[in-house]
Amino acid sequence: KAVLGEAGMFLASIFIIPNRIFMWTAGVSIFTAEADKKAAFKKVMLNPCVIVIFIGLFRSFTDFTLPEFLAKSITGLGNCTTPLSMVLIGTMMTELTLASFKDWSTVYLAFMRLVALPFLALFIMRLLNADSIMTGCAVILTAMPAGSTTALLAEKYGSDPVYASKCLLTNTLFSLITIPIMNYLYDIRVKRSEVRRKLVCSYIGLPGVPG
Repeated sequence: KAVLGEAGMFLASIFIIPNRIFMWTAGVSIFTAEADKKAAFKKVMLNPCVIVIFIGLFRSFTDFTLPEFLAKSITGLGNCTTPLSMVLIGTMMTELTLASFKDWSTVYLAFMRLVALPFLALFIMRLLNADSIMTGCAVILTAMPAGSTTALLAEKYGSDPVYASKCLLTNTLFSLITIPIMNYLYDIRVKRSEVRRKLVCSYIGLPGVPG
């Protein structure tokens, strides 16, 4: 909101919908690899997070309102998830040592997540000739570090939670550098677009309208 305003917030809420759907369907299916595809599909679709996604979509399309006491209870429960996940991830990180950060695969993953994918998003949005707010929303959200869900899923499904925590920490540390750079590049693009718009308006004799 601080970077893109109210319009950016609205676009961001739409942008993350497919992300969440794929994370809790295709993403979970990777952790729950089973020979029986039908059983695996059922297990994924009955995941509480997948069910909540469809409930949320239903509420968005129907404007269904929950009773106030139930809405407050759900909000309170939701507010607990981030602190609790941080506690769990912090517990996992106690197993990390300085030597464990010599694994360059975590740096490679951080580069792909924080640099390569945002520039790919920028390239695609330029091809689509998207406006500056839509482009900024796509690039900035893509440039965000890996979420805590990465380590939580690894822990839940018996994968490698320590490695996931290491990747999460590496992503977060590098994002302190990459996110300001991405915001700076976005600001430059917006200013250049504004200059070009004013030049075009002055050339054809139209008054410039603030964007």
